[in-house]
Amino acid sequence: MTSALPIELPESKSYGELMKGYFTLMRSLGADLDVASREVLDDLRGPGWFVKLAEKRRQEGSRHFRGKHHDPFDPSVVLSDYAYQWDSPYRQVFSATDSSVTGAKKILQMRNRWLHFGQDPSANDMKECAIAVREFANQEKLPIAARIVPLGKRLERLISGQYQGAKPPLAPAVPAIEISPPPPTEPPVASAGATPEPRPRIGGIWTGPIPADRFTGTKFGDLVDRRGASIRDRIKGDVDAKLRAWFAPAPLDQQVWIADDGAVGGFVAGDERLLGWLDEGHDQDGARGFYTPHWYEARGAEFVDLDTGITRAHDLAADAQAETVFRVTTYGDLVAFEPDGPSLVGTVSATDWFPGHLG
Repeated sequence: MTSALPIELPESKSYGELMKGYFTLMRSLGADLDVASREVLDDLRGPGWFVKLAEKRRQEGSRHFRGKHHDPFDPSVVLSDYAYQWDSPYRQVFSATDSSVTGAKKILQMRNRWLHFGQDPSANDMKECAIAVREFANQEKLPIAARIVPLGKRLERLISGQYQGAKPPLAPAVPAIEISPPPPTEPPVASAGATPEPRPRIGGIWTGPIPADRFTGTKFGDLVDRRGASIRDRIKGDVDAKLRAWFAPAPLDQQVWIADDGAVGGFVAGDERLLGWLDEGHDQDGARGFYTPHWYEARGAEFVDLDTGITRAHDLAADAQAETVFRVTTYGDLVAFEPDGPSLVGTVSATDWFPGHLG
């Protein structure tokens, strides 16, 4: 049995095109998971095994089997049971190694993040998701591993600007018609009381014009103008922490711009992004910045790095929900990924967090 459901390639970095790629990726993964599971479990447990599993989990109060209807080809159902239930039948199908279970948890986190976005996803977010699925698929020898390759190449070309979308078909030639130019009109006058477009959250797509001047981050932790003069004295608050957060996502050429209102921006993975503010007092709901490439769980009074198994004691671990994956942003915001969506649970610093994870 094979599924071979295609993954549609995005034609641009627009919200609709990226969501098209994401949903067809998840649909294709779900079909492969279902086929692999039925090939093993229909023989071991009988054709009605999934119905019995869903009923058992509901009686146990599993938060991954809420409601009455569940699909055996829904990746969130399959992977959550596999990752968090020691008696999961899916552990008879897949390898159940630490790296495989961690891979499943990463995909679940991606799913929660994509379905509960507070802002539009980027091509880089889509690339991260595709990599997580590909790594899991390669480990478990799922056919989707090969189908993801064209998606990865398309995303790379979108991020670099090499792909500008499919060219529309040429319109048939029509005879030219001479049209008299319209009479000249006065240029529009901007309203003196016009309200500037509001800024996004830190990490969001930049709004408004992009200033021409560029400021460069140096390897010595400074920020200089085009003449090489430091502008550290213009930055309010913890200067070193701000500079680290602005340059953690690797803006193009290590350069940023600064708008008149103090907003700092730069090009990150091909998109213009708000990186932070020169001054203080710009509070926002939710996490700031960009996610670092690390994944964590809370176990007792410690957080554990899922990829290495290294632990770190931290006060925020004590109240953390079990079976929850956490990530940290470049600003140190710790985010929990629950089935109902991500939530900010606190802020960590480079001194009290895993060494090297926050610069």
